[in-house]
Amino acid sequence: MLVTAVSPDGGIRARIGRAGDVEMTFVGRAYRTYNEANLAHQLARLGALAWVAYDRALTDEHRGALGQTAEEFAEQERRPKDDRRQRYDADLAAVEADGASPDGWLRIRARGMLRWDVQILSGALRLPMVEFLAELHAAVRALFADREVKATIVKARYYDLGIPSAWRDLLIDPDRVVRSAGWEGHPVGVHSSTPPGGLRPRPGSGGAARRVTGP
Repeated sequence: MLVTAVSPDGGIRARIGRAGDVEMTFVGRAYRTYNEANLAHQLARLGALAWVAYDRALTDEHRGALGQTAEEFAEQERRPKDDRRQRYDADLAAVEADGASPDGWLRIRARGMLRWDVQILSGALRLPMVEFLAELHAAVRALFADREVKATIVKARYYDLGIPSAWRDLLIDPDRVVRSAGWEGHPVGVHSSTPPGGLRPRPGSGGAARRVTGP
């Protein structure tokens, strides 16, 4: 499975593979036409568009595995859902994922993977394009990994995933497990991929983050 998406201005392309592997490229000389603010805007829009295409492709694969036609699957989805499924869907849609690049040039947040918030540090576009893309890809991978962990935590609240109870409790409420075991102060639990201080300039960059939220 491979899905593609293009930014609204046509300057950036994204490809997502079956395992959530993401590759973004700039079209022609588009990279040199952006400033931090308008690039952040285009990336936020592109992220949402790419996720919609990826989620739709996963749904189509699932439908095919069930041997259902598109009409049969749509009819199934229209049926009323029980209270537990409605709560699960609502909690999954509320998951807030977070990913930052290794050198702190970019930070991406996404709520439900449909509303992306991109921050690009001032001066980031002085990087050669290949270095900027490496930072961007790392931030997106961190975002996807954070979302996967948090989505698993949500699912574990509602469904039996075959996870041992001690591990499940640690996923769902690590603070409670740490307190009950007397592990305060130890590095136990699930942590965000972004440092508590948020987006930080590289030494000597003197820049401030430009933040744009998608629609």
